[in-house]
Amino acid sequence: MLQQEFRVLNPKKNNYVSYDTLMKKYQNSEKINFQEQELKSIIAFVFALKLHPESSQKLPTEINKSFLATNNFYLQISIDFGITLLDNVTGSDNKTLEMLLSKSYTNENSLLKPEFVYFADEILFSQMNIRRWEYGRYFIENFANRMGVTKNSALGIATNANFWDVMLDKMTKIKTELDNYEAILLAYLLKSKLENQVLDMHDYSLLGNIAIQKIPLIYKREQNLKQAINEIISLDQNIKKGKGRRL
Repeated sequence: MLQQEFRVLNPKKNNYVSYDTLMKKYQNSEKINFQEQELKSIIAFVFALKLHPESSQKLPTEINKSFLATNNFYLQISIDFGITLLDNVTGSDNKTLEMLLSKSYTNENSLLKPEFVYFADEILFSQMNIRRWEYGRYFIENFANRMGVTKNSALGIATNANFWDVMLDKMTKIKTELDNYEAILLAYLLKSKLENQVLDMHDYSLLGNIAIQKIPLIYKREQNLKQAINEIISLDQNIKKGKGRRL
């Protein structure tokens, strides 16, 4: 069992079927027999909601509502990760999933059945202590694409020992105000993509923590974060001066 739990996830790139789409499809159905990807999509949606409950509740009502929309890019990151977890369940967990798939369900104005919530909580969410680094890795890759920061970006910083010192200096000079977690997030983003350094499991775990706790706020502050990145890059197109300490 331990070997199964610690095996690195193998993404299968299955498509997500939105909750809104499923509600429309089954709105007039007395009995519902879900297709495999439909069932996985619902459970993954529940998983994403459980992953970000406290932070999303701190947002203004309208922002919170738009964050929880099933087509929101940031919520989709967690939904897709939930589907990846589902694609990798084995043993008795997979048999439970097959049992849920074989059952018929009533609509009753909601597709979020108690057994789906239980599965998301006990089988998926319970893995996050050991999967946090994989979630962090998945998040930062998607976030980098969203921010337009790739290894082909114009800055192209070479490996250097002074990155963290220079980055701290840049963070204090930009006009956009950043919370501590935002500064850390952007620094790791630029370090991995523009300096082309490989992040380790500890780095990804830290990023996973930030994403789990702050992703609704990251969604709210997306334009501010894009502006901060542009300011950091524009301050100096050559962040490889001198020598210093690197974490």
